[in-house]
Amino acid sequence: DQMRTIFIGSSQYFNSYYLPKALKTYQKLYPKTHFKLIERNAQLLNKELYEGNADIVIHVGGEAKGLTRYEIQPDQLVLAIPKNLISGKSIQCLRNYLEHHDDQKEAINLLTQLPFISLSSSNNLSIVVHRLCQQIGFLPHTVLENYQLETAFHMANSGIGATFVTKQIQKFAMVDNLYFLNGRLQEIT
Repeated sequence: DQMRTIFIGSSQYFNSYYLPKALKTYQKLYPKTHFKLIERNAQLLNKELYEGNADIVIHVGGEAKGLTRYEIQPDQLVLAIPKNLISGKSIQCLRNYLEHHDDQKEAINLLTQLPFISLSSSNNLSIVVHRLCQQIGFLPHTVLENYQLETAFHMANSGIGATFVTKQIQKFAMVDNLYFLNGRLQEIT
């Protein structure tokens, strides 16, 4: 048996939160496997696959021409709000709205006034977040735009603004200065 190399194209987020465990398990089953990771956004990952530079690509994104799409790991969006930006009473109002559809007018007003950290349009998740904000009924007041979900989380953790992160980030987050709200926020695949 000879050593095999598998080229995996994925985002920084997936490589950080999901791939380590999967690769470790795979290497136990197939010890003569070597991996090379290609970190890019969804559009560039698809290009790497089309050009033959990647054997598989993993990302949040829509359909791509000529490719088969499999859902491998669903996650859920969570609203992360710095505690320094909102009162306990206001967070309860938002929680009531997101979980029970109560206090809609007041909750929408609170969400509209919060400073938000948004993802740039080159991140496919930004489309999902934009649709979600429309469903909730507000347009975020963006004070900072960045490319990576992980960066948005750390900026929110520093108190700059609220942002949407995933349950997976929340699970690994060891912070006590953010409120996390999920309620009726959507699953992403």
